[in-house]
Amino acid sequence: VGAQLPLWGGASAKVLLADAPIDLIDHVLEQGGKDGTYRAWLLHELRRVREAGVASSHGERERGSSSVAAPIRAGDRTVAALAISGPSLRFTDLRVHEFAELLKNATRDMERSFTKDMDKNALGTVWVGTSAAR
Repeated sequence: VGAQLPLWGGASAKVLLADAPIDLIDHVLEQGGKDGTYRAWLLHELRRVREAGVASSHGERERGSSSVAAPIRAGDRTVAALAISGPSLRFTDLRVHEFAELLKNATRDMERSFTKDMDKNALGTVWVGTSAAR
């Protein structure tokens, strides 16, 4: 389902890379043909994502398209990203802030739902039992 997209740009990619080891980030940038200037910019963006707990993107993947994303975490690991995307004209600073708060609340609820049945001894992102989505 969906399309594969490179991890060097976009709100979801930033969320997924925010806590990644530098070797993985460098590999992603190398595969995408990105230079040192882009690397410096991306590392700055990833620091902002870690601080804010949310990422935004305006025209990084496609001109005229914007997105806001938040991490879904299992313990201290980001395992997925939840995003809202659409035309940049609809992503004013106020709306980006509103979307960010909605996403943070939604991911927090999802994490609680997922982890309430998590096997405390399991490694990685293995969930046991049935988790009721809200």
